[in-house]
Amino acid sequence: MNKNKLSLMTIALISFIFSCKKNDTPTPNTPKVTTGLYILDQGLYGANNTMLTYYDFASVMPTTDYFKNINGFGLGDTGSDFIIYGGKVYIVMNVSGYVAVANAFNAKFIDTIDFKNAGVNRGPENIAGAGSNVFVSSSDGTVAVIDTATFAIQKFITVGSNPAQMIVSGNNLYVSNTGGFSATFDSTVSIIDLTSLTETGKITVGTNPGSIAADNSGNLYVACTGDYGSIAPSLVKVSLSTNKVIVSVDSAAGTIRYYNNGLFTTGGYLGSANVGY
Repeated sequence: MNKNKLSLMTIALISFIFSCKKNDTPTPNTPKVTTGLYILDQGLYGANNTMLTYYDFASVMPTTDYFKNINGFGLGDTGSDFIIYGGKVYIVMNVSGYVAVANAFNAKFIDTIDFKNAGVNRGPENIAGAGSNVFVSSSDGTVAVIDTATFAIQKFITVGSNPAQMIVSGNNLYVSNTGGFSATFDSTVSIIDLTSLTETGKITVGTNPGSIAADNSGNLYVACTGDYGSIAPSLVKVSLSTNKVIVSVDSAAGTIRYYNNGLFTTGGYLGSANVGY
């Protein structure tokens, strides 16, 4: 895990909106999936206790460890990210070294995608989707391209040091390179062309870039954590027409998201962020 993850227990939230399907032979005691929320409970490092919980908006009730209830076995060790894409949920298991794939409508297990290189865990971190692929960043400095039809890894794209979060804008995938396991932190965002599936350049942003977002006007936002000491955290705005920083503010932003003409953020570990752009 990179140094941005200061807690071994995090909760990642993502809205999951869909309609329940009829089944002529329903499984007894299977939670009824309607409209609600999936919650990824990371668990404790080394404890093999990651959980996927389902929260039903109608009943206002959570089903804890929903994945295990459905499949009879748990997810594994230290889930770091997940995405719902193309009717499937992809769950990145950092310490276990694989991505678990399940049916998004009922959490029924489908497959695992291995992230071991000659038996050594690549350290998968974060995930994003575009077109017919999902992309997984790993602490070994690569982004994996996974075919959503076959679950085969098509290639590994070399980017910066300890890549973390990713965002799609236009025909590019932008990857924040934290440098968390290096002697010095990275300060770049890699640009991956979604047609050629190659890194075409890097944007210099700030020290230890982490969470990343994009708006509808050709701008990128990156939360940079700093070096936890002499270099303060910052939140930067990048013009994608020039790939240059146009605004940088001192702010300890945590996770950032762009929605409906606004930039939303959780407070970073150094304090709360007051965001304007």
